[in-house]
Amino acid sequence: MKYKTHPTLSPAPRDDEVMSLGRVADQTLSLMDRLGRYHRPTYEHSFRVGCLAQRVAGHLGMSAGAVRTITRAALLHDVGKVAVPTAILDKPAELTQQEWAYLDLHCSIGADILQQTKLLENESYLVQYHHRWYAANNSLVAKGNEQRRTGIDIIAVCDAYDAMTSDRPYSPGRSRVQALTHLQDDAGTQFNPRVIDALREILDAPSDSRPEHQSHEGAVTAN
Repeated sequence: MKYKTHPTLSPAPRDDEVMSLGRVADQTLSLMDRLGRYHRPTYEHSFRVGCLAQRVAGHLGMSAGAVRTITRAALLHDVGKVAVPTAILDKPAELTQQEWAYLDLHCSIGADILQQTKLLENESYLVQYHHRWYAANNSLVAKGNEQRRTGIDIIAVCDAYDAMTSDRPYSPGRSRVQALTHLQDDAGTQFNPRVIDALREILDAPSDSRPEHQSHEGAVTAN
């Protein structure tokens, strides 16, 4: 199934909109730097998820504004882990039930951090629910929030894919084929099938058609 390869173009922003985007970008970069100083592996994972989410959102033909929001939310989806002890983040074994419960708090903590900025409120919602299963998101569509739901779905798929293909203290990363197969096995329940298709098409694209590697500054300010 083919989708648009570029986000829909928007009218040129006004001067006040440009200034607002600049403040939002600065705040995003500040929070990314904070995360990087606290836990480098989480920062690197977040950067990869942000870049991947940006490409998937564009591939699905979402508007430029939506792509920016989703990209920022993806970059910051794990910022709440600054409140999780590094002993848990770096534990070289499976987490206990109690440790998982502590780790799960990072979604609401991250959303609170973004809310406090007064600039990233749309992103905070995506961060709050990025572990919410696709099948549980029907209420968002009923409320006319299809774009918000798609943003959550994109971050969920990209987050899971990068987590599965990355080495962990207690297990090596899976191959691309293994990760995509796992995503497909849970399509329609945990993950959005349409987003999985878009991710596969991006990963299957010739290497010379993929965007050059960019810094997190570029991911924040692109589109």
